[in-house]
Amino acid sequence: MKHKYVSLMLAIIFIFANAFVAYGETYQFERTWQLLPSEYIGSWTADAAGNIYLVACNDNRIEKFDSNGNFLTQWGSNGTGNGQFGFPSGIAVDAAGNVYIADKLNCRIQKFDSNGNYLTQ
Repeated sequence: MKHKYVSLMLAIIFIFANAFVAYGETYQFERTWQLLPSEYIGSWTADAAGNIYLVACNDNRIEKFDSNGNFLTQWGSNGTGNGQFGFPSGIAVDAAGNVYIADKLNCRIQKFDSNGNYLTQ
């Protein structure tokens, strides 16, 4: 299964997140996920509902998981058209749940709804 390195990724995120926590705040590790392939080391974000969006740079796609690590959906492929990517390198989610992808080799930002439907660029 392609999702075999999440535990490693979340452990790395947890370590780096703790490096930026203000003094006096306490956090604890909540759970591990299934593992994901190494192309996920890089961009990721979470929405207000706790869903996690991961950028699979080498596969030119975005994958969405719920807060328990269950796979929900994916979108994207290699190319220059709407919803296609040339090495996606960054991701963000706004308060309305829209997903923004920095499409590095195509020199653009693409906007999607939370289910991966292309909206604009």
